[in-house]
Amino acid sequence: MTLQLTFADLRREVCNYLGAGDYPSPAQLAAAGRLVNEGYRRFLLGLDPRTQRAYAWSFLDTANPPPALAADDDVPLGPAICSSAVLAGALAAAEQGQANARGPNADAFDKLICAAIDADAAAAVDDDEDYDDEPVEYD
Repeated sequence: MTLQLTFADLRREVCNYLGAGDYPSPAQLAAAGRLVNEGYRRFLLGLDPRTQRAYAWSFLDTANPPPALAADDDVPLGPAICSSAVLAGALAAAEQGQANARGPNADAFDKLICAAIDADAAAAVDDDEDYDDEPVEYD
């Protein structure tokens, strides 16, 4: 079993980070939602901090664009490493907005995005090994 976070979970975590407590105002919920969406965009961009290049996620292609996040969406965002990276990206965006500087959440996002990229690349290699490159002869 893997732990997965929904949009509502991520927004709640961002609200707590921002000090909104258990009963955030509608404005605080909206601000947290915008930060979660920013974290999601950062994750989807897949900028690898090791190479400074965007990574092409194996689960994204032009035929299947990523799903949009909706405030009422309680569908898990995928593997735990992905939702954790989205959360770290959202907290890094909040941190940057508050202090206009890079902080510890940005470092956490870098580590998580690297781990997610490595896991995705390894899964893509495993999928490629399932196919035989030898030509098939037909009678």
